[in-house]
Amino acid sequence: MQRFTSNEHPLIAHYSIMKTKCDVDIQGMKESDLDTAILMLKETVKKVNRADYSQGEIALWLHRVNKDKWLHRINHDFFIKAVDANRMVGFASLKGGNYIDLLYVDADYQRQGIASQLLHSMIKKGVHDGKKVFQTHASKTAKPFFTNKGFRTVKSNTVGDGVINLTNYLMELKLG
Repeated sequence: MQRFTSNEHPLIAHYSIMKTKCDVDIQGMKESDLDTAILMLKETVKKVNRADYSQGEIALWLHRVNKDKWLHRINHDFFIKAVDANRMVGFASLKGGNYIDLLYVDADYQRQGIASQLLHSMIKKGVHDGKKVFQTHASKTAKPFFTNKGFRTVKSNTVGDGVINLTNYLMELKLG
């Protein structure tokens, strides 16, 4: 796992001393990881997000997954994965140095600190690149996680096809 120095921003330093139940390796995502990541996202959304979204909303969410767009993300964004015992257990992407585009953890590895480790790696990358403000569109399920990490809700957002719509939240973290 990546470690960080004490002279970093307090939020970054906080993550470096954080105790987690699962100490994973953070690695760069490769094109060969794509099918595994998409399958993990689909299974996780079906299992974890069903508490906050209807079956129709989940179907719309999963229908919006586009493999070609993901290939572009892997090749152009900061895209990382969390690996435990040679198994991908989470992934995340940072677009433009400050937009957290994706952050998912396998349903069987929830609440073990993996999302925090992925978020920490993305924020560290953004800070290294001179960014001080980070944004994401968080699902209803992910909103408490981001709130706990210091993000504030800017506004609610609705996406959909006009018949079924998903609610998410534009959230922002401002550092120093």
